[in-house]
Parts: sequence; structure tokens; C-alpha cells
Amino acid sequence: TVDEFMHFMKKFYDPMLAYTGPRHRELDDEQKATGKAMTEEQLRPLVLEMHDQFDRICFAWDLRNAMNKNWAMLFERLDLDGSGRLDFDEFAAAVNDVLKCPFDDVQLYGLWCFIDTDESGEVTIKEFQSRLYILVLSGWPILKKKHMKRLCTKINDAAVHEFSKDGSGITEGNWFAIFNKFDTDESGRLGFEELEGVTRMRDPGLNLKEKDMSQDELKGLWRAIDEDSSGDVTVDEFMHFMKKFYDPMLAYTGPRHRELDDEQKATGKAMTEEQLRPLVLEMHDQFDRICFAWDLRNAMNKNWAMLFERLDLDGSGRLDFDEFAAAVNDVLKCPFDDVQLYGLWCFIDTDESGEVTIKEFQSRLYILVLSGWPILKKKHMKRLCTKINDAAVHEFSKDGSGITEGNWFAIFNKFDTDESGRLGFEELEGVTRMRDPGLNLKEKDMSQDELKGLWRAIDEDSSGDVTVDEFMH
Repeated sequence: TVDEFMHFMKKFYDPMLAYTGPRHRELDDEQKATGKAMTEEQLRPLVLEMHDQFDRICFAWDLRNAMNKNWAMLFERLDLDGSGRLDFDEFAAAVNDVLKCPFDDVQLYGLWCFIDTDESGEVTIKEFQSRLYILVLSGWPILKKKHMKRLCTKINDAAVHEFSKDGSGITEGNWFAIFNKFDTDESGRLGFEELEGVTRMRDPGLNLKEKDMSQDELKGLWRAIDEDSSGDVTVDEFMHFMKKFYDPMLAYTGPRHRELDDEQKATGKAMTEEQLRPLVLEMHDQFDRICFAWDLRNAMNKNWAMLFERLDLDGSGRLDFDEFAAAVNDVLKCPFDDVQLYGLWCFIDTDESGEVTIKEFQSRLYILVLSGWPILKKKHMKRLCTKINDAAVHEFSKDGSGITEGNWFAIFNKFDTDESGRLGFEELEGVTRMRDPGLNLKEKDMSQDELKGLWRAIDEDSSGDVTVDEFMH
């Protein structure tokens, strides 16, 4: 592998052979004491000077400049013996000669003591990267909550305005879509340089200049987002932070807290599945509009998970009744009264805890839809499965895929259009109906009720999607 090759070659070829300075640095006790006593305020300018050298280094090495990743990249270059660990001599010589930073031995020893916290005499890549990054980050501003709320609102407004130009249709508070715009390397993790770059640049970008959002504000915002000082943030960390400081319900003028009397609660709680199902179906019908606005694919079970993210306004990972009720009225635009909303809530909140998780929310609403779908007899299902098999063999032979009779694995792969390894009802319905590639089965060949009944039977555990094993079985 590349690791084995590099490890071997670095063991037998030492790029330090050309280095004419001392390999071993002898510091007396006074120098060591002086270096060890250096404060973060004294050390930070040294790290910043090292960091400033990366523009030159990254250009020479043909690499992308990224603050946290820089330290990992530098470690690879400083680790001259390929041991996966650095000692002080490797560190000191290479900072002087690779980065061309003219630090004296006392300054280098002060930096080394800050990095080598366990005083083992060696540091791993994780220690090296983490400590140097933290030293930079700790000098960045700490912003107050009100300030961060203003910045998050500014980013939201700029994203809605600027990205509407490219047709992406980002809507207010859609932090998932905004994260994807910032994540320019599509790694699923966001670095400060990406946040800074997209904030500043224009088409595509937020086009926020220094007067709109200062560099100190950007740094303070990043310091707050990267709470664990890991050097990058995941989509979950980003969304959780932004939703905490930007509340899309600010524009909502109705009551946040709904007071229902005992009679209203009793009426809502007594509502049957037959009374509740039309409400859920109306919510579901709104997803065509919502998915278009949010630039997302409409998928029945996943809709509820997506909606949960939008309804969870405080980013807690749980919904309470007020969040649910206000957002169903205002996000989905469903004109349900408080009694109907409370009836739905009681159906979802089965343990009566006053809060629901995404799993409870998704599962209960999906089950309410599914329970209204037909239950087919075995003979009926056999006829439908035979029809699907025959249509697949006939239709897919046209594209040269050569599907043979009963090859349910190959047929599953044709249905699984998003290649997720799991099949949703919309995929089953879509491929069954469409032509080239598809089964081309019209309503007269297989009715919508038959399709729904078949899906209800396939999705035996009511999970919302089926694996290849469940489908084949």
C-alpha cells in the first residue's frame, strides 16, 4: 500500500541528510525553564507566523491551504523517520528549515512544551494538530449570544437571497442546504476556510464583505460553531448550532404556547385513527409544495424525518406540542384547529412524555398512513408478483440488462433508483409506472390500491423502507 511504501522509503532515505545544522539541540536548564514558562499569549504569534508560511508552502507542495489540515500536512513532512511520532529535534530543525521560521531554541522549546502535554518527549499527529489549532483558536473572539443570533440571521438572509439566483431555491432556515453550499470539497465536514470563502465570494456565495461581517465576527462565529475544537464541523454540528441561534419562527405572530381546556384535550385524545388519517394525508399532500420549495425529493417515510428537522426549532432533537402545532399550521400551511392537532399529538406521543423523538414522530405518522392501505390476500399478491416478474423480464431486456425470471436481486436494483440499498414506496411506484426504463404497468394493469396493498405487505415491519433481503424474501 501507499503507507507501506512510504514507511519503507522514509526509513532508508533521510531527507535531513542535506541539513547542515545541528541534529541534536542542547538546551541548558535556564533555557528550558524560560521556554516552559512561555504563556499562550507569547506562543500564539509564533504559531501564527508558522501558519502564515503555509501560503508559500502549500503553493510549493501543490496543496490546498486549510488551517487545521495544515498541521496534519506539516506533521507528515516533519516526521522525518516515518515513525508516526515527532521528537523535539525533528520539530525544531524542520520548523527552522522547512517553514523557514527563524525561532530561537528557547521559543521552539516553549512551543514544544505546549504541544507535548504529557512530557513524553514525543507527540502523535493528533496531539500536534490539536494543540497548534487550539493555540490559534483560543486567540479568536468570544461572541455574545445576541451577536451570534445577528450573524446567523445575516447568513440565513444572504443565503436565501444569493442562492435564489442559481435556482437552488434555498428557503429560510434550511441549514442542511446551506451547509452543502459551504462544503465546497463535498467532504461532509466544514473547515474555516470554506466558511470564510463562501461567505466572502460572489456567484455562488453569500457576497458578505468586511463591512457586512468582519473577519473578527467570522472567527468568533467559527470558534463558537467548532465547540469541540476539532478543526472541522459535521452537518449535524452546523445545523444544531445554527438552529439554536436562528429561529425561523421569529416571523410567526400567533401564540407559541397553546392552552387547551380539559374538554378540548379529551375530545382530541378520543379521536380515532379513521378521524386522524385524513389529517395526516393532508399533511402528506403538502409535501409536493414543500419539497419543491426546499429542493428535495418527495418520499413518504423520509418526509416525516425531513419535517421533524424543520419543526425542531430549538435543535433539541425532540419536539414538544407547541413546536409541532405551530409549525404544522405555519410550515405545512394545514388549517387544523387545536383539538385536531392535539389528537394527532396524542397519537404520536404514545408514552405521554410531552416530547417525541424523530423515531417516534416518523414511525407513528407513517403507520397512520399505512394502516389505511388495503390488506391483500395471498392469491392476489402471487398474481401481482408474477405480473412484476413478467414485466421486468420483458421491459428490461430492451436495455440489454438481461434480467431473467425470478432474479429478484436484479429487479430490486432497478427499483432502487437512488442506489441507497433501501427501497421506498415512491421508488416502487415510480419504476412500476414509468417506461424505458420501467415496468410500464398502467392503472388498468395494476391499480394504485394494488400497489399500496403490495407495499403494505412487503414493508412488514412498517419501517418505511425495505432492504434487498426483505424484498427478495
